[in-house]
Amino acid sequence: MLAPAPVAPYVSGRGIPAVGLLAHMLVSKFGDHLPVYQHERLYARDGLVMTESTLDAVVGIYGVRLHRCSTLARGGSEPRRSACGQCALISSS
Repeated sequence: MLAPAPVAPYVSGRGIPAVGLLAHMLVSKFGDHLPVYQHERLYARDGLVMTESTLDAVVGIYGVRLHRCSTLARGGSEPRRSACGQCALISSS
């Protein structure tokens, strides 16, 4: 009997991006300093259609999450929250 190969879990509730794609996007953006518009071209060449605005949103959301994790890992404190509870406040005032 044939069984499908196990699939990596999705990070986002909407199903996009998968863990591997997310890792590639973030390493390319923050490690290799590749602009997001070039990600769009690279993914389109491989048959994955993602708009630049979608890529910007994903990189922004997970970039903030990674920054928060790295701050806590270095012994920092959790950033203060805005009134809506969604946005971390940059300034300490």
